[in-house]
Amino acid sequence: MFYSPLFSLKNTTALFLGFCLAFVSCYSFTGSSLSPETKTIKIDYFDYTAALYNATFSQEFTEALQDRFRQRTTLNLSNTTADIELTGEVSQYRIDFATVTGNNNDFSASQNRLTIEVKVKYNNALEPEKNFYKTYTKSGEFEQGQAIVDVEKTLHAQISELLIEEIFNDIVAQW
Repeated sequence: MFYSPLFSLKNTTALFLGFCLAFVSCYSFTGSSLSPETKTIKIDYFDYTAALYNATFSQEFTEALQDRFRQRTTLNLSNTTADIELTGEVSQYRIDFATVTGNNNDFSASQNRLTIEVKVKYNNALEPEKNFYKTYTKSGEFEQGQAIVDVEKTLHAQISELLIEEIFNDIVAQW
């Protein structure tokens, strides 16, 4: 049998790894649809207009949204005019029954749902065709026996993450 050192397992493996590294270096999972000229972003405080009052959510949400853009893009946050401007409001903050159980005429809620809705206005000064006004709604469930004050902080974090991820993707990734 003919043996060639060129096709040894070690050389074949090295060649395969080389190709893999070359292809991986050409692709980025943090790809952006933003123009390279886009340098600044202004994210205004999200006003709280929901009927059910929550003293902390707007501030927490606004700061988390700013952090997402600061951490995952090269955009600089601005307090004045910027290439991209985000404004919005927390328009709904409500607690509903999520799951109802029972039989005959005896029904009760076994889970409750906190639903938060934010309205976002996106203005891109460099690419105005990408501007939008959109409503985002996400929710989280908790057991009927739990008081909302006991689970609110955790639910805020979970729901904010879902809202921010969708907003961020609509602006940066446009998936």
